[in-house]
Amino acid sequence: MARASGWNLPIPKEGRNPRYATTYGTGELIQRALEQEVREIYITLGGSVTNDGGVGAALALGFDFLDSQGNSLFANTWDVFALKKLEKIVQPPLPKGISFFAVVDVENPLLGKQGATYVYGRQKGAKPEDLPHLEESLKRLYQVVKKQWGKDINFPGAGAAGGFGAGLYAFLDAKILKGAAWVAEKIRLSQAVAQADLILTGEGKLDEQTAYGKAISHLIALAREKQKPLWILAGSLGKGWEKVLEKGVSVIDTSGGTPPKSREEARKNLIEGVKKACQKWKN
Repeated sequence: MARASGWNLPIPKEGRNPRYATTYGTGELIQRALEQEVREIYITLGGSVTNDGGVGAALALGFDFLDSQGNSLFANTWDVFALKKLEKIVQPPLPKGISFFAVVDVENPLLGKQGATYVYGRQKGAKPEDLPHLEESLKRLYQVVKKQWGKDINFPGAGAAGGFGAGLYAFLDAKILKGAAWVAEKIRLSQAVAQADLILTGEGKLDEQTAYGKAISHLIALAREKQKPLWILAGSLGKGWEKVLEKGVSVIDTSGGTPPKSREEARKNLIEGVKKACQKWKN
């Protein structure tokens, strides 16, 4: 998703705004996969610049979103705020026998102060005054889905990738998988932790978001289960980073400053951080 609807797109940072960003490109990838006659499709969510609840992807798959007059909300232009006028969702015929899986990297719900908009909206470029409107747009999507299909899409993980977790469940009946656990199983991380003497891991910015089901939180849980020492090498520390200490983790801030300096000197800081961690562990 990061390649099709996210940070890897060649868009200047100052030009990013989740009000106008869309998951349409990821929907095109899903459509292409359907054309290959596959039986299972895994959509890995993360690194997005979107906050559209997966509506853009649904449009690419043939869904339509109508207002009270029966007009398509996105017939002429794309603006997430248009969802505030949503009254009905038109579902196209979908291929039978396809299983969809949404692999999420966070545990945030769709709505509320811990939801997609208020936790991640600003870092995607949303203006402060846009946040209430983005929240209202997703809330209206929630209400219509609940009324039309009886689905509650405000669950843990629904807020992943700007609410795409909610959208994949609503539109495609996708099963929600925790990304960290899913990847850990694929690479046999539990076995590696059990065999380790010391675990070193990294995070660009360690803050309160780290606790919302990201990969590092899963590794922390494994280390605790296996009673292994774990050190986090953080590029920088943000608000709420102390929460990881409550789980018995020792943290090393190797930034030597704050971004962009910490990014420019990442290699040097990482080497120094590893040396420091190993020396303290050895002693």
